[in-house]
This record gives sequence, structure tokens and C-alpha cells, in this order.
Amino acid sequence: MSLLSSQFSHFRRRRMCEFLREFKISKDTKVLDLGGTAQLWTYAEVLPDLTIVNLGIPQNPPLQDRVRWVEADATRLPFPDGSFDVVFCNSLIEHLGSYEKQELLAGEIKRMSKRYFVQTPNRRFPFDMHMLVPCFHWLPKFLQRRLARLTVWGLITKPSREAAAAYVDELRLMTFQELHSLFPSGAIVRERFMWMTKSLYALSR
Repeated sequence: MSLLSSQFSHFRRRRMCEFLREFKISKDTKVLDLGGTAQLWTYAEVLPDLTIVNLGIPQNPPLQDRVRWVEADATRLPFPDGSFDVVFCNSLIEHLGSYEKQELLAGEIKRMSKRYFVQTPNRRFPFDMHMLVPCFHWLPKFLQRRLARLTVWGLITKPSREAAAAYVDELRLMTFQELHSLFPSGAIVRERFMWMTKSLYALSR
């Protein structure tokens, strides 16, 4: 597991560096992070004027004195149009359960800013980064519900049968074509691991 943790940290740190560089983020840039955590921003060399939206706000989060926290549904944001310079959305869109909700999130992202960075795992990548086993996300949902507690994720988190099924049902990984259909005016960039596309970014600078 330490190897997996180091790999996750490597990709997150590299992703954050690319985001800061591509969007020329400064301490005065108004950034909206949808579904994020303060921990991810500990990888950032520069902390922007940051607002984090999530369904739940942690007790005493890191950077709490330097970040605004808003408890809200990312598909129905409580902000006026164009409220931010950049929207950052890392590994959220695949947790919405349906393409219709993913469309709603994409609409809110574009409503908040013309500039955005949206990352999601690639459905075509053979390793399931949520369950931490190969090819699990390619199984039918009814098999995923039955087998979820036997995955590495299930053995670590030890969820109830109901909680495991709910987690499986919220996951809907996206393909290159689907992400492009939600962000047709943005560039879709491939994050590669060896020769394969591990993750996808939708970018509009």
C-alpha cells in the first residue's frame, strides 16, 4: 500500500504543478475547487484566493484559516455567474452516478468561469483507481455490488454491504469522447502512465 500511496502522491503533486503553471496561478487568483480537500493544496507552491465546495466540511481542516469552505451541491452552486477566475475540479465528476448529473456539473463549472481544469480517471485504463484492482470498473454493476467488499478498497475500508453498493452506484467513469462532449470548447489532455492514458483533463485557459 505504501507503493500505491507514493504513486497517488506523485500524480497529485504533478497535477497540481501543471495546474499552477498552465493557469499562471498567483495568490490573488480567485479559484473555486469543487469537491476538493485542503490536503491536495498542500502540494501547491502558491496558495490562491481559494474557495472549496463540498457536501461536508471537515472539522478543523488543514489551511482552514486561509481557505473559504462552502457546504453545497456542486451541481447547484450558490454563486452568481462568473464569480471566479478559474474552476478546479479533481476526481469529482466520476462520482455523480449518471451522465445527466455530470452534465449539470459541467454546466455549473462553465457558468462559474470560462477557465477551468477538470480531471477524471479514464474509463479505458485497465486498473480501477477507486477499488484498487484491475478491470473492476468494466464489470456489470450487479457484479460490482457483490464483489466490492472483496477488493483492496473494501478490505481496507470494511464498508457495510449497503455502503459498498452505494459507493459502486455513485461511480461512473468517463471516456475521452464523453468528457469532450461536456466540454467541447476545451482541450482534452491525456495523463499517461507508461504508454496508457490513466486520466483525462478538460482544460480551458
